[in-house]
Amino acid sequence: MASNLVKKVIQGVGFISALSVGVAGFLGCKTGAGYTMMQHPDPRVRGIGSMMHHEGVHEENMQEAREGRDVYNNQENQQRNVYGNIKQEKPHFFACNYWKDFNNNGAGDYPEEYVGIKKTFIDNEKIILVSYDRAGTKGTKLDVKIFNPQGEEIYNDGFIYPRNGILRKYGENDDLMNKLIQKGGYGNFKVVYYINGNYAGSNEFEIHSSNILQR
Repeated sequence: MASNLVKKVIQGVGFISALSVGVAGFLGCKTGAGYTMMQHPDPRVRGIGSMMHHEGVHEENMQEAREGRDVYNNQENQQRNVYGNIKQEKPHFFACNYWKDFNNNGAGDYPEEYVGIKKTFIDNEKIILVSYDRAGTKGTKLDVKIFNPQGEEIYNDGFIYPRNGILRKYGENDDLMNKLIQKGGYGNFKVVYYINGNYAGSNEFEIHSSNILQR
């Protein structure tokens, strides 16, 4: 995200100068530069910033999906046969828009059945949090904690694996987005996962207001 200094510069300068700053940011961080330009008083700058921001988010999401698939394929090739046909792999923790069983096999195939895996969300989107541990054993204890942008713990959930290999989705059947905003507002959220009391991993995601895009 662009620094506060860059934000002040863009908000205080004219159209041409704002575009120059935006181009400089574009070369380093299209998403951050676009988001900053969306806060400029000139609607032309905001419009260009909105396009830059959305294009940057799309490119970041595509890169994350490619990296996730590469990691998954490497794990599949290197580690196999832990419990019958369940393949050994590290747990995956991420945020996305939703999951759907596209191939109707009754399993949550990662990553192809998870839509919108990313780190930046707008408040009018759906969001779910996913813990995907196919190598976990029955009786394993999973604890999940969510921290809001102020560093306050706003959610704490414990879950015991009823069988080997577990897919756990949070927010699938309720309005998790609205709950997060009510308890934390906008900004960066942190989700931390513990398996049997030991730190297992975490993920971060941002929530932005859709009002910024409508200015």
